[in-house]
Amino acid sequence: MRTNNPATIKPMSIVYIGDSWTDFECLLAADLGICTHDDPPTSTQRKLMDSFQRVGVHCPHMQDLKEADDWGVVWAEDFTEILQWARRLDEGLEWVLNLREMRTNLQSPSSESEGEMNEK
Repeated sequence: MRTNNPATIKPMSIVYIGDSWTDFECLLAADLGICTHDDPPTSTQRKLMDSFQRVGVHCPHMQDLKEADDWGVVWAEDFTEILQWARRLDEGLEWVLNLREMRTNLQSPSSESEGEMNEK
């Protein structure tokens, strides 16, 4: 189910991170699906990778996001790699701009005033 940003009434982007075949549908439904897997992959991680291959979903490394097909599924080794990658994202990516806009719009003038009062 898609949710709209209450401040902009625009759809919010969905990033889903999963590591097993039970995450298959959610990874495909998200705007960006990120698979994590161990080296060597566990049996459920192997089953997920095999499922993507079987239905023809190309799943490149997250650093090669531009090579992803229309499903928008990539893989990463772990959450540390995801965080490092996210910090280096190109600001031109639409979902990053949406997330940034949402954060800006959710900061109300009243919360800024309270922060200023707490500093005094």
